[in-house]
Amino acid sequence: MSLGLPAPVLEYPFDSTRAINSLILSGTLSRCPDIRFIVSHGGGTIPYLAPRFAPFMTAKPGKPLDLVDADNKEVMGMLRRLYFDLTASTHPCALSAMLRLMPASQLLLGFDFPFMPPATIAPTIASLESFDGLSPDDQKAIASGNARRLLPRVGAR
Repeated sequence: MSLGLPAPVLEYPFDSTRAINSLILSGTLSRCPDIRFIVSHGGGTIPYLAPRFAPFMTAKPGKPLDLVDADNKEVMGMLRRLYFDLTASTHPCALSAMLRLMPASQLLLGFDFPFMPPATIAPTIASLESFDGLSPDDQKAIASGNARRLLPRVGAR
């Protein structure tokens, strides 16, 4: 299925996409509104495909997939509650799509270390810092502030 490419190129983002769809279709996100899910790889293809699949999604297990409404606010609201780790997702196209879906306060900087070589860290940070759609405060929050807020016991260390 990976077309001969390394798994992180296609399979990891699509696995993230499938996991989010499963959380919605199983009703897990609606049953567990207090659980904070962190989705890796920038949410996979969710920032791009959410408007395409949201109208067909229901948050009710067992209910057939049907056109619920053209702008499924329930599903879009559930997606906005997720946190996206930006591993391999700091390209301006990816960041723009994510920020159209959710606020910068839901984004977390990640590197996939030790699976990705340390040489990928500096370019990832440079890409985030050069993105003109984020204020310096947003960049700082994404780099560490959002994670500290989300995981206060870890942030206190």
